[in-house]
Amino acid sequence: MPLLFYLVLTALFGLQVIVWWLVFFKTPAGGMSISRRALIVLIPVVVLNGSILWILFRSPSIFALDLWARKWVVFPVSIYFWSILTTGLTLAAWSVVGIIYCLPKRIRTSRAERQAMDHSRREVLSQGARAIFGLSLTVAGYSAYQARTDIEVTRVDIPCGPAHSRLAGLSLVQLSDLHLGSLVGPNDVFHALETALALKPDILVITGDVVNHRPDFIKPCIPFLKELKVPLGAYAVMGNHDFYAGVEEVCRLLADTRVTVLRNRKVTFPGFEEQLEMMGVDDPVFGWAENIRNFGWASGLLQQKRPGVYTILLSHRGKIFDLAVSHGIELTLSGHTHAGQAVLPGNKEWNLSSLALKYTNGIYRQDGRLLYVNRGIGFIVAPVRINCPPEVTRFIFC
Repeated sequence: MPLLFYLVLTALFGLQVIVWWLVFFKTPAGGMSISRRALIVLIPVVVLNGSILWILFRSPSIFALDLWARKWVVFPVSIYFWSILTTGLTLAAWSVVGIIYCLPKRIRTSRAERQAMDHSRREVLSQGARAIFGLSLTVAGYSAYQARTDIEVTRVDIPCGPAHSRLAGLSLVQLSDLHLGSLVGPNDVFHALETALALKPDILVITGDVVNHRPDFIKPCIPFLKELKVPLGAYAVMGNHDFYAGVEEVCRLLADTRVTVLRNRKVTFPGFEEQLEMMGVDDPVFGWAENIRNFGWASGLLQQKRPGVYTILLSHRGKIFDLAVSHGIELTLSGHTHAGQAVLPGNKEWNLSSLALKYTNGIYRQDGRLLYVNRGIGFIVAPVRINCPPEVTRFIFC
């Protein structure tokens, strides 16, 4: 990696730190109006962070980053960006609420009293900015550490019933949303695959978003994927990020491995031809947060379900579940949501993605059919997962 890359990145990041330090730590609370302070802060947020993010996520040279650079450059900058964004949004909301709350009082007070109120509010905002930024940085740092070290293995038992008793004992392991790219390197994927293979699955599946924004990131993983040994095979479907990156190139690279990509087609398994089949559909690509009502282009495939044969459907988005149920698909596996990368304690549905999506995290049942939404391995925007560790799901037919 050229030295110039690190010099430019360091200069942009350093300049931003200096601006923040001067504005929030060296300027007296009453020495600058709130609007002027906000305007000055807007410069590093928009211009400097925009430049940094372009370098980290769009520049082709990011592919050549060394492991130490990912650990000590990409991650800290991403965490910092997440923290500064959280601080800015919180302060903006705080300011709006404060203005609304104080407006009636300002109308009834004198000019001198209003100046005193403004001085007091600036003092509170200045102290609050420091506290919020420190808290955001701490939470983001811990969450980033958890996201890279803790993979949760979830076991789900799948009742076969008398009609599918031959499937009893089979195991399937699901990975999802690897997001190979600037924030998720080959070592992270190796760790996830090793965790999955240690469970000795009969079938291994990846439910989309193998890469984040460039197909090239698969290349370091190809030797490992060529050596995959799974009795009934490893399969993948394409997610929206695979399409953003260039789905044809992603599929071309995976064709040189032992991972079979299912693009709107189905497969059967040796020894279980009349008992088990698997279908895989492409992602609709657009409308990430849209509750898509109709995967019409997938209906033709779903209609090929054979009566009496247990069918597994792989779809990056869980919204297809309603359509799958109408076609009698027994088990649908998906990902896509990352469970919002933040889940409140007490209920798996209390997560950020549930604000826009119906199926977001874990298992769902409808008319005797099952959907499982995997939280994924990687992340987007920032390497942060709050109470939402990366997941490997193990399904046991019983």
